[in-house]
Amino acid sequence: MMCCSLVLTAQNGQRKAEKPLEGEIVFHAASVIRPGSAPPPSQGYAANAVLVPECTVNGVTITTSGSDASVYITPTAPVTCSPLAGGFTGTSPWTGWSSTGFVTYTFSTPISSARVSYSAVNGQDDVGTINVNGGGIVSLSNPCDINVSGNVVTCNFPTPYDFGDIAVTVSSTLPFTTITLLNTGGNSGFVGGNPCNFQFPCSSNNVAPIFRSRTLTNVCPATRANLNSLFPGNQPAGTQLTWHAGTPATLANMVANPSAVGGGTYYASFYDPNGNCFGPTTAINVTTTRCISDLKIDKAVNVGSATAGTNVIFTITAANGGSSPATGVTVTDVLPSGYVLVSATPTVGTWTAPYWNVGNLAVGASETLTIVATVQLSGNYSNTATIDGNQADPDSSNNTSTATVRVLIPFERIDAVDDDFRRLRINNCAGGTTPSVFSNDNINGSSFLPSAVTVSLVAPVSIPGATIDANGVITIPPGTAPGSYTLNYNVCIVGGFSCDTASVFLNIGSITIAAFNDDFQPFPISSSVGGQTPSVMTNDTYYPGVTVSIASSPIPGATIDQAGIITIPGGVAPGSYTFLYQLTDCRGNVVYAKADVLISRRVIIIDPDFPFDPIDLKQVTIYPNPSNGQFTIDVTGFENKNIAVSIFSQMGRNVFENSSLKNQEKVDLSNLPKGIYFVTLTSGADAVQRKLVIE
Repeated sequence: MMCCSLVLTAQNGQRKAEKPLEGEIVFHAASVIRPGSAPPPSQGYAANAVLVPECTVNGVTITTSGSDASVYITPTAPVTCSPLAGGFTGTSPWTGWSSTGFVTYTFSTPISSARVSYSAVNGQDDVGTINVNGGGIVSLSNPCDINVSGNVVTCNFPTPYDFGDIAVTVSSTLPFTTITLLNTGGNSGFVGGNPCNFQFPCSSNNVAPIFRSRTLTNVCPATRANLNSLFPGNQPAGTQLTWHAGTPATLANMVANPSAVGGGTYYASFYDPNGNCFGPTTAINVTTTRCISDLKIDKAVNVGSATAGTNVIFTITAANGGSSPATGVTVTDVLPSGYVLVSATPTVGTWTAPYWNVGNLAVGASETLTIVATVQLSGNYSNTATIDGNQADPDSSNNTSTATVRVLIPFERIDAVDDDFRRLRINNCAGGTTPSVFSNDNINGSSFLPSAVTVSLVAPVSIPGATIDANGVITIPPGTAPGSYTLNYNVCIVGGFSCDTASVFLNIGSITIAAFNDDFQPFPISSSVGGQTPSVMTNDTYYPGVTVSIASSPIPGATIDQAGIITIPGGVAPGSYTFLYQLTDCRGNVVYAKADVLISRRVIIIDPDFPFDPIDLKQVTIYPNPSNGQFTIDVTGFENKNIAVSIFSQMGRNVFENSSLKNQEKVDLSNLPKGIYFVTLTSGADAVQRKLVIE
């Protein structure tokens, strides 16, 4: 009789395929043919044999070797555990007739169990032994009703079948990497199964994880729980512990990050990578508690008082009085202006002014920072530190602490000396300022910086609205009535106890204003487009705050601005006109003067707004305009005419004059202030005025 081939499947068109075991996966793959020896063809074999050398099942690579090989019809469907009624349908490795013939399957990854199958051929008993290399105790199970005893397999199909399919599940108490089938009966031998059809039973079947506790919570300062901190006591060999958001366990509901989960119910399962399957689940209830740390800080100084120039020592203590550890603890200490930092030494962490990076503080823990500082002569001596961390703090009242040093200033005496500013010209309308009253004051006989003292006017202040600034300058407000005044001021050394008082004598006067007549007729204005005169205030006496206005105007629509420039509208008949203008001071005093203006039909102002000149001089050009004060007056083409030029400022001052221009006249007025100037060109009875802009 000829016996069994290691196969997973058998094919018969007239019977149903066997259902795979739970957790098992059946694979099918084509055979690979290579030469080999074989029994006579009359027994159902061919001259060429097939040995499938390698196949990968569920990530496990299986390689095949043996002492002999022959052609046999290998089933291509799950094993049915009944005789095959048809002819040969496949090929497989074979142990041969020799009692020492064997077939070995080698696995790339250690396994604990695998299901293999054979094909029996003749009607005599064939006997074989199955061994593994893992060193454990091997056990065989038989789903096909053949004889299995220990590690010995015996098969005998009766006539008329003489051949058929059997299956054996090989398991071991230790993982193994090879299964060897050894022919010990000396009969027809075993024909092995295609390795691509191996089945790996699920190692995690019917095994749910067992934990000491079914509950879990977070461990502060962590705000989320760690499922990976739980370890089962019954994990099967070769399996992995997995966590899931639901049950049954699947790839789709696996927890992405078990080490950091929120509250809820999670399910543990054993996963068998060889069988690609999950086992039953165990529920774990997770709760998260709020991590609370009560950070507090205390700041102390080694002395209550110190003299300027000496060192003091601040000790800052950071502590955690809460119920959970604190992380990311930081202390901020901005050293005030009354000190200069000498050193800062923390017991833990790092110091980079003004921050002490403490790091973590366990429950009940405390750390210190020691700051050495030099006391300044003046400044703020109140030193405050604050503490903060990552966790919630239920009590913020102890998150700040302040230590203050009383600074003893060495005995100094300030002497304030009276100031006589009566010769100063302070106008009652415009107001003004005095020099500093500190100029003749001293501390211990020496001058001092304004920052060393404080100053104030002594009430009652005889000039309402008068003020004194930190530099000792007194400001007199506009509109103060003329007269003689005495102001008293008090000056004290900063941080000390020495003060003194002195007086300031002032005269507030009234300056007389005066207005003088102006003759602007040499600067005719166009009757068609109008224009502007120079300032009427050029020759007047006035001061800031004095206003100018037209008292009487012969030309309707004419205006005057506070610079004293009269603007004449267009369309005024040619002729001489006299304006009466007035200057008014803050006390209501008024003076008057006249301004004579000539309106001419022959004068046209040429500027970007009025690019029109009807007279012969329209071809005269000035360039560049605007300019930096250096420009050219081009009278080319008018060599036969006597052309004169005069340039006036807005205030009416003559800044340039040439009685006879020829060709191109280069003019340099770069020394003049920036602004608008008027260029008057005359030739006989013709005259033209143009704007010149100096930037």
